[in-house]
Amino acid sequence: MSSFGSALQSGQLGTLMQQFNLPEPVSLAAAQGNLEAFAKAMEVYAQEKKSKEKKSEEESMDTK
Repeated sequence: MSSFGSALQSGQLGTLMQQFNLPEPVSLAAAQGNLEAFAKAMEVYAQEKKSKEKKSEEESMDTK
């Protein structure tokens, strides 16, 4: 956890988030070392991903 905190504070976490293909708001917040913005961006990303997965699941059930 301490390594994560150090990477976030230094801005080095932004590059890692890009390598994981996370959305730009996540990478930017991580690069700025802004923990609150990073957490919010990750929350939005997770909610959007969950919504897309649910929609995809519902569409695949409709086609059966």
